Amino acid sequence: SLSPENVKNMPLILEISSDNRIISLEDKVLTVRQQNEIAAEIPLREVRAVFVTAQNTLFGQNLLQNLTDKNIPFVILDKNFSLISVLAPYLYTDGRGKVHIRQLEARSGLYKKIWQAIVTEKIKNRSKVLRSLHKKDKLQKLVNQVFIGDSRDINDKSEHLYFTEMFGAEFQRALQPFGINAFLQYGYMLLQVLALRYIWWQGLNPSLNFNPKQNQNYFGLAEDVTEAYKPLVEKLVYEIFTRDNLENNQPLTAEYKAELLHLLNKSYYDGKRLISLFELVRKTVAEASASLRQNEVRLAFSNYLIEVKEM
Repeated sequence: SLSPENVKNMPLILEISSDNRIISLEDKVLTVRQQNEIAAEIPLREVRAVFVTAQNTLFGQNLLQNLTDKNIPFVILDKNFSLISVLAPYLYTDGRGKVHIRQLEARSGLYKKIWQAIVTEKIKNRSKVLRSLHKKDKLQKLVNQVFIGDSRDINDKSEHLYFTEMFGAEFQRALQPFGINAFLQYGYMLLQVLALRYIWWQGLNPSLNFNPKQNQNYFGLAEDVTEAYKPLVEKLVYEIFTRDNLENNQPLTAEYKAELLHLLNKSYYDGKRLISLFELVRKTVAEASASLRQNEVRLAFSNYLIEVKEM
């Protein structure tokens, strides 16, 4: 459910999870009502995304038009917290057509090299997570085995080793509305929605992804550019389940959602300065766009893990 108290702690991404809410825009303030009573009021300038998990929600054209004008994703999620629909801006950049053509004409070899860089960075960061949690690290030796396009499926092999070490031999990644998988999926989704906004700003087509083995979907590029940041979510989920001694049938409550959302407000040291997770994702999207313009891999991941201070 949504309350003014919860909203004060979540100014960036707003979730509507309870039925029979009315969302409107009044004097540049996003207002949520329930039975003619105001449940929340948030200045539109503070909102980074709006997503709906409730079954019955009413919203007007004025709200949707203003969200798209400001590149604010309005997203519908299923019961497993997977992205299923999004209201996308039609005219989000004057040069959109040229950028799309550049994406389509980019050589497959470039896409495969970008994917190689992304997978390598994700494995590096997962290795750091395992060591930070004093767990056995079997991933470090795999870092240099990722070839162009990940032709040897090191991504899949590393995931099996990683999740087994993190959550036990019986754990398997799956779409579920509860337990570790729900927590992970929700955290991943937050990153993808954040990336989607920056993808629009760059004029990129979000359905043209880098992963050569991924079926095309509207969110494919958002999934790819956030792969290297998944370990941040996974580490937090592990810490939550360990700290609170949770079973793997634990529902994803509003309190735990807020804790996952709070991850986006943390900042990390990149060797020179503190940089927020928002900025890290924005930076990666910008570098992916530059890679397509210059026809070479321009991804320069910061040495951000493991955490470290809140903004």
